[in-house]
Amino acid sequence: MRKTLRCRDDGSFTLIQFTDSHFENSEPENQRTAALMEQVLETEPADMVIFTGDVPGPTCHHPREAWAIATAPLVRRNLPWAAVFGNHDDEGGHATRSELLAIQQAIPGCLTRSGPASLSGVGNFLLHVLRTDGLGKAASFCCLDANSYAESPVGGHGWVRDNQIRWFRRAIEQSHPGQATDPTPPVLDFLHIPPPEFDEV
Repeated sequence: MRKTLRCRDDGSFTLIQFTDSHFENSEPENQRTAALMEQVLETEPADMVIFTGDVPGPTCHHPREAWAIATAPLVRRNLPWAAVFGNHDDEGGHATRSELLAIQQAIPGCLTRSGPASLSGVGNFLLHVLRTDGLGKAASFCCLDANSYAESPVGGHGWVRDNQIRWFRRAIEQSHPGQATDPTPPVLDFLHIPPPEFDEV
């Protein structure tokens, strides 16, 4: 499968985002969710799909099966895809984030990467979409692990840590060295848990 992301001849690039599918243990809801995903893909032909967390639900005993269900329509269409983790993906205790990443990477079309080991979380990475002519970038996707839950008495959900933000800024600067003469293409961030600023927008 072609894993280079490139705009279409008309300069467009269609990305579909699925989130919180919460596939559990052979429950009827699984098939309804899968059918809805299939309908979306039929209605809006995509160039890529991104899952933004919680593909397996919190009580999922078979995460490999959950990922197989989620990606089946993508594999049939030969679509590239990537994913970031949510707070429930590894909550069931049946696979660690690293093990879940290995499950993903064994499925055709997967672009998810582990990212630098020095960063918080698993799966902090950049993806770039090339222009139609392949000369230069049309857009960049920054995929971040927002972590599961707070590791301190503050409680609540996790968040993107400072070291991830510093890495993101450096990575974007390094990937767009000509921005002084060539405008920096748009950068879209994908993460599961929104930052506090989201409430203020």
